[in-house]
Amino acid sequence: MSERVNVYKVEVMVIDHDGIGPGEVQAVIENTRYPNRCIAPEVMGIETREVDWTDDHPLNLRGRTKDAYRELFALDGYSIALRAITKAARHSLPGFTKGSRMYAEVEAHIPRLIEEGYLREGDDDAIWFFEREHILKRTS
Repeated sequence: MSERVNVYKVEVMVIDHDGIGPGEVQAVIENTRYPNRCIAPEVMGIETREVDWTDDHPLNLRGRTKDAYRELFALDGYSIALRAITKAARHSLPGFTKGSRMYAEVEAHIPRLIEEGYLREGDDDAIWFFEREHILKRTS
C-alpha cells in the first residue's frame, strides 16, 4: 500500500564563521535525527562563495540578506539566457530538448543574445531574438 507524501526543495544559506566546510554542513543537516524520521533531509548540492565578512556585510543586515544572497549566487548571463530560451521553447516546440539539433543551434547563439542585450526585458525578448534570426518558429 502506498501513501502520498510531500517532497520539498528548501534552499538554505549557511554562513560558516568557523570554517567547518561544506562536507560537515551537509553531514549535520543529513544526520540530525528527527522524531520518527518525520523528515529525512538529503543535501542535493552545495555551492560556495567566499566573501570578506564585516558586521555591516549585506548578508548580515536584516532587510538586505535576501537581495545580497541573490546577487552572490546569481546565474551568469549565459545560464540565464539558456534557461529562459529552454523554458519558453519547451511550451511551443515539442522537439526542443537538450541534445537535439535545435537546442545546439540555440545554444550556439546565446553569446550574441547576451551581447545584443535581449535579456533586459525577459524571456519574450530572448524568444523574439531567435524568431528574428529564424532559429525558432512558434507553433502556438
